[in-house]
Amino acid sequence: MSRQPTLEINIPKPQNDIVDALVQVSNDIIATKCSQQGFIQLWRFSDVLAHAQNRKCVTAMPIARLKWKNVDTPYINLGAVLNAGLVYCGDDEGQLWIYNVKPVITKKIKKSTSYELMSPSRILPWPECCIPTEREQEKLMGDVLDKGEVKKYFIKYYE
Repeated sequence: MSRQPTLEINIPKPQNDIVDALVQVSNDIIATKCSQQGFIQLWRFSDVLAHAQNRKCVTAMPIARLKWKNVDTPYINLGAVLNAGLVYCGDDEGQLWIYNVKPVITKKIKKSTSYELMSPSRILPWPECCIPTEREQEKLMGDVLDKGEVKKYFIKYYE
């Protein structure tokens, strides 16, 4: 026995794009991403429910957009730390884009039609790794990002 959906939620996006990631950011905020848009949208579930009165289909209106890399690769993971104001998403080069969305959660950002893109708080690059030959009997890892400054760390493993 299958159940019919009680409500369809449309996400504003170009006609041929699909929503390839969705994550709960807080008790009320949802983040969605389409791979070729170059941004992540945040919207309030309570706004959707308020407009759902006896409707089968409601459009979720974004309250914020997060600047993200425009990639062709679909289904790159989108994540969040629930109720902490942290949203993160990788890209096709291995970088991790991290956003502080606490102002959105605490309603300090009002709904707008201008949608100024929020920049990431930090973009962590993929660390450069070099694994020398067995003859050298060590592994090196460099370019680790620590509090915004790139430092060299060498981790040695001896047999």
